[in-house]
Amino acid sequence: MPDTQHHNAPEEERGYETQEVLRPRVAIGFTVVLGACVLVTLLLMLWLHNVLVEEVRPDKRVEVRAEAPAPKPSLQAEPEIDIRQLRGREDTLLSSYGWVDRDAGIVHLPIQRAIELTAERGLPFRRQSPEALEEAGGEGNE
Repeated sequence: MPDTQHHNAPEEERGYETQEVLRPRVAIGFTVVLGACVLVTLLLMLWLHNVLVEEVRPDKRVEVRAEAPAPKPSLQAEPEIDIRQLRGREDTLLSSYGWVDRDAGIVHLPIQRAIELTAERGLPFRRQSPEALEEAGGEGNE
């Protein structure tokens, strides 16, 4: 008889859940709805597949004629040798005198000599008019 007393006791005193956690009708309804969703999704996927396959059928393809094959990439066979040759040409250019444009009188000179000339002569600058100097706050070289 303790079971009968336990069923008549208030919920807090029983020590376990008295309501069913999942009713069979709810579980069956959820399963039916889930199955219907899966079926609808499957049918939509099949329809979409058929539409896409129809779009790319061989008889609907556009014929593309290639005029010339694409060129093959030019790869460096010996990159170490190539970089040494490049550095050698650069070093020669940076350490020698030569004409860039003989008609215009433009030459290239060794980098060390260019640094010395720049230190002696200074960098070129543009002289500003007195009005521009006043607008800039009176600062400038004259």
